Amino acid sequence: MEVFGWVLLLILGLISWIIFVPIYLKIDTQKELYIISQMGTFHLSFTPGERPNFKVSVFGVLIPESKKYPKKPDIKKKRKPFLKRSMQSWLFLIKGLLKSFRIKRLVGTFDLDDVLLHSQLYAIYPFINRGPVQLISNLNNNYFLDLIIEGRLNKMLFTFLVFLTKK
Repeated sequence: MEVFGWVLLLILGLISWIIFVPIYLKIDTQKELYIISQMGTFHLSFTPGERPNFKVSVFGVLIPESKKYPKKPDIKKKRKPFLKRSMQSWLFLIKGLLKSFRIKRLVGTFDLDDVLLHSQLYAIYPFINRGPVQLISNLNNNYFLDLIIEGRLNKMLFTFLVFLTKK
C-alpha cells in the first residue's frame, strides 16, 4: 500500500509540474532557431537550412526521427455539429487564452524601404520600446526577429474549464 501511495504521489507531482511550469516559445531568425520547451519535461527544436533538423526530447531522452510510411486512405467521418455557444462565451475563451501568454522578449529590426515612413516611426519608437519590446527600423535591407513567449498551461486550462462549464 505504501508503494502505491508513493507512485500516486509521483504521478500527481508530475502532473502538477506539467500544469504549473511555463512553456516557452523561442524564435531567433538570426541563428535560425525555433524552440518550444518546458523546463524538465520536453524540448522541441527546429533549425531550417539545406537539411532541416527537427529534434524532440522528452524528460531528457532524445527521441529518434521516425520513418515516414505511406498513408492509407481514410474513410471520411461525419463531423460533429459546431458547439453552439454565445458570442460572449467565445470572447471569454479567446481573451483568457491570450492572457495566458506573456512576451518575455521581442527584439526586431526590419527594412521599410521608405524614408518618410521611417522618419515618422522614429518619433514613435520611444513609446513602443518599453519593457521586453525593442523594435528598430532601418534602411539597409536588414531583417531580424528574436522572440520569447511564455505560456502558462494552468491559466489556459482554467479558462477552458470555465468555458466548458458555463453557458
